[in-house]
Amino acid sequence: MPAGLEDAYERHAAYCLEMLGQADALYLSGGGSIMQGLQLLDSEWANIETAQSWVELNALRSTTANSLCSKFADAGVYVLELRLHPRDRIRWLRKSLKAARRAKDPGLEVSYLDTLGAAYASIGRLRLATRFYQRAVQLSEEARDPQGMAIGMDHLGHAYYEMGQPRRAVELHEQSLAIYIELGDRRGISSAIAGEANAYSALGENRRAVELYRQSLSIDREIGDRIAEGIDLLNLGASYSALGKFHDAVKNYQEYLAIARELGSSADEADALSNLGATYFALSEARRAIELYELALAIDRSNNNLVGEATRLCNLGAAYSRIGETRRAVTLYEEALTIYRRTGFRAGEGACLGNLGVACQEMGEMKKAVEYYRRYLAIARESGDRAGEANAHGNLATAYRLLGKPRQAVRLLKRQLAIARAIGDRIGESNALGNWGNACSDSGEYERALELHTQALEIERQLGDRRGEAADLCNLGAVYVELGQIQNAIRLYTEALSIHRETDDRLGESTCLGNLGAAYAKSEQTGRAMEYYERSLAIARETGHRLGEANALWNISLMQSQSGKRSDAIEAAAAAVEIYKQIESIYTVMALDQLTRWRGEF
Repeated sequence: MPAGLEDAYERHAAYCLEMLGQADALYLSGGGSIMQGLQLLDSEWANIETAQSWVELNALRSTTANSLCSKFADAGVYVLELRLHPRDRIRWLRKSLKAARRAKDPGLEVSYLDTLGAAYASIGRLRLATRFYQRAVQLSEEARDPQGMAIGMDHLGHAYYEMGQPRRAVELHEQSLAIYIELGDRRGISSAIAGEANAYSALGENRRAVELYRQSLSIDREIGDRIAEGIDLLNLGASYSALGKFHDAVKNYQEYLAIARELGSSADEADALSNLGATYFALSEARRAIELYELALAIDRSNNNLVGEATRLCNLGAAYSRIGETRRAVTLYEEALTIYRRTGFRAGEGACLGNLGVACQEMGEMKKAVEYYRRYLAIARESGDRAGEANAHGNLATAYRLLGKPRQAVRLLKRQLAIARAIGDRIGESNALGNWGNACSDSGEYERALELHTQALEIERQLGDRRGEAADLCNLGAVYVELGQIQNAIRLYTEALSIHRETDDRLGESTCLGNLGAAYAKSEQTGRAMEYYERSLAIARETGHRLGEANALWNISLMQSQSGKRSDAIEAAAAAVEIYKQIESIYTVMALDQLTRWRGEF
């Protein structure tokens, strides 16, 4: 290359590096400077990309190009996260890391190790991420660099949280927080507090998590960090959802959505829409959830965000399953699975296999369900995802219960419980205890079932998980029904019903009304039973819950038959069977057999 031309390229690259640094500095200044920084970045983006490509291509033959290459990804570390696809960001970072090593710049090397760890974590490569973080901490210790140590420990904490080891995450965030406080680094303090909150949320301690997220949010607003503020709002929404405070969650997600749109971050906009969808899903508004998931999916596809696309497909699958379109759900899950495998996102692949297992289970395809759950378990073990491993054991246990194998289910539930306790997952512990109690009921061990459900209930109350509390009350009620203690069952179901209404859980309310109907039917109070079944049916239809609608119709048909209204019973049963067929329910054969007998007798 002619000397004059090379000199021009070098000056151009230096100018672009300066513009990138200015954009990042403006963004970090907060307030109105945020948009100035992003506007500067966008106005110079074509030049910046050209310059980065040139220094990357010429770094090995030119000392100047190598020096510029070593600084490019670091100069715009914050704004580039908003504008680069994760794969492109990783490429920039790896090239800059190699250049920093050639330039013998240990400070930049540590910075890139940390940032690469975060980039790999964002696409689910958690074990690889931890290796980068651990190397960054090691180099920082050797250089007696407390800032580098704090950043590396903070990032390691996030990685352990993602791998289902929240106790270890808390330890690391507390260590990094102590260093940040000593340094007076407000941004770092906020990051460590938010990381600690994530871990407490994973432990089921959402009230503690909310306190910490609020502290982090206060600091981020004080320093004008709009990206961090948005993440705090996102996390607050998740914790409020876990506490059953869904309207508070919606408010936080809407604020997050507004920030994402203000900053022009379409990826964050998709996340906000998706989380809003999940909240409406929890509020039994599955069709509203589908609308929001579709909006998020469109954004991810336009951004070529494959992992995001797969996640939205899974969300849509769950929503369609809720309204009885299980085959459509399976198609969406299979599409997501293909993407997860293409991108190498093993955590997503495992969770998606679990979703497929649930769908097959709902359709009575139990062999397929078991196979999917086993594959989910294998991936969770391979990737070190302890929380996923516990979930997979729980899924397998449920399948074995439905196959009439309670002893095998109990063995799996004991493993789920052991893992949950080992990693401090209180929600997982409660779930395992509750499912174990159900398995004991299946085998007639009712006193043991009562003990286990009571333990689960105590945990849910400690955690403030109102919906979990309602589920445990219903489980206890079911055991009392089997023991013939109907009044105890009705008392527990009524308490659960109050919680479902308090938390706007329309699906739970419908199910609980059905449970009350069953309890009154058991005590031969047909009129009261019919009243509750009809109320359950109305909510199921209102919320579009097809399985709930079919179950309520079937229970109504049984009451009508007992009352001698065989014609009405046949009509209700036929409507139930038609829905069971449409959604390919496991109850189809049983209901059809009974309907056939009634018609033959009529």
